[in-house]
Amino acid sequence: MIEAALQSAGARTVSMASSETYSAMQLGLLDGLWTSSGTFGSYRLYEVAKYYDSPEDYNIYYTIELIAISMKTWNKLTPAQQKIMTDVGQSLEQSSFEGAKADDCRVAQLFASHNVKVHKMTLDEWNQ
Repeated sequence: MIEAALQSAGARTVSMASSETYSAMQLGLLDGLWTSSGTFGSYRLYEVAKYYDSPEDYNIYYTIELIAISMKTWNKLTPAQQKIMTDVGQSLEQSSFEGAKADDCRVAQLFASHNVKVHKMTLDEWNQ
């Protein structure tokens, strides 16, 4: 979905490991990058980026800690075990979302502190 949206806006997209993005940007092989806020911060991409579009207010992409299980394994669980998994996932949903939002703010501040121009999307931009 994200790749198709970028391509419809005229971007050429490539997929690569997060660990390769720093050197690709440094060498000019990538003009931009779409990844989680945490990845932007942990890979110190503020050292090679000129601009950062912060997802603090409007965002379609959040990285939260998921509980993932294959359908093959899910189907082996008893209904009671499935309910526990579902209940735990739902109980973590709000705090995970809040944690992702806090990380968005932290990374925007990190980029700004390294003289990267930080842009926060406006409601008008979101609605376009």
